[in-house]
Formats: sequence, structure tokens, C-alpha cells
Amino acid sequence: MKKHPFSAIALLSLLLLVSCESQKPGSNATNDSIVTPIDTVDIRIADSECGDLKPGQFCAQGLDFLLLGDSLAWNNHIQPTLPDAVMKDTVFTEISHGKTGDDTVSWFAKLVRFPDGMIILDADFETGQRLGRIRIESGRYHHISGLRVGSSGKDLKAFTMEAYVVPFEEFKVMEIIVPYHRTKMIFHVPQEGILQAGKTEYTMADIPDNAKIVRIVLM
Repeated sequence: MKKHPFSAIALLSLLLLVSCESQKPGSNATNDSIVTPIDTVDIRIADSECGDLKPGQFCAQGLDFLLLGDSLAWNNHIQPTLPDAVMKDTVFTEISHGKTGDDTVSWFAKLVRFPDGMIILDADFETGQRLGRIRIESGRYHHISGLRVGSSGKDLKAFTMEAYVVPFEEFKVMEIIVPYHRTKMIFHVPQEGILQAGKTEYTMADIPDNAKIVRIVLM
């Protein structure tokens, strides 16, 4: 796997993702919210909430059946616990445009499809074999607080008012980043009704109560 600088790895956390079956240009890493300092936000501790996950739950460190850093060679013993899921191995490819030219990056991923959406398990860039990021696009899994895809802005604000909020205009979402001491939990809600021309700073107060979470990223 090709070595890649941290700024581009962080770029991937913002879902500039294109399947190798349908490839298109990505975005410049300078617009990546993850590389923006978030030291003013309270950092939560994830260890205690991840100790006893029930089926269908996730915490900042991962899912009930797989945590960040675990091996991705898990199909055979996990499939029986997810009887309604369809699993597929794939490779994603992204093209980033930079001042010195285009850079193509590919990485291995596992897709876990449920009737209402899917979970995407992305390999890390150091080994290419361990879980580096989880993207939840199904309401099947919920955080131990009850938050899930489909939860409201009101629910999210009840969970925390201390988060870093940044627009990600290419994908028309606001990113709500909750930092933990070793990981991040990121919620995506549509930008509609939130994004304002000329406004550069956003807080949780800008998130409408009726906004809906469309994606959750653990990394």
C-alpha cells in the first residue's frame, strides 16, 4: 500500500470516498475539518463506555463485534451473528488534486449491508489489514446513549453541546466532531438551513432540533 502523509489520511475521514467501481476526483486536504485544532473542546473518555457493548451498540472505539485496531479478517466468525447482513470485500480509490499534481490512494474495506443501510469498515494505512475507521449509515446500530442514524439535532444536543462543528460543503453536510482521548466520533447532518454565506464559525447551537443524523464516523 502506498505511503501517504497524515494530511491526506485525515482527508479520508471526511468521506472523500469513491469505490474503485465508480471513481471521481476528491477534495483538497486544506478543507479537511479533521486537521483543524480542536483543543478547545472537552475530550471525553471512551474506555468506560466500551467495556460491555450489547448487540447492536457502538461506542467511540467501535462496534459490539469489532473495535478500531482489530484485524479485518473476521468474516467467518462474525457472519453468523449478523444473519440479515450481506458482506462484501472491496477496494476504494480516491484522487486528490494538489499543487504538485494528482495523487491516487487505494485502500481495502469491508461493506456490511443491512436492509436499511450499511456499515463500511475501512482498513488503516499503516498495515492495510486492521480497522482504521468505521462509517455507519444504518440505523441498525446505536450509540450507548441511544444516538443513531436518524436521530435528531435535539437528541444530539442533549448528548453534548461541546463539539467542534464544521461545514463540509462538497458533501453538503455539517460535521459534528466529538473528540475522545484516543478516537473521534463524528456525526453528519445535512447543511440545509444551517450553512450561512460568510459565516466561518459554527457551534452546536446552530444545529436545528429537527436536523437528522445521516452518517456516523468512528476513527
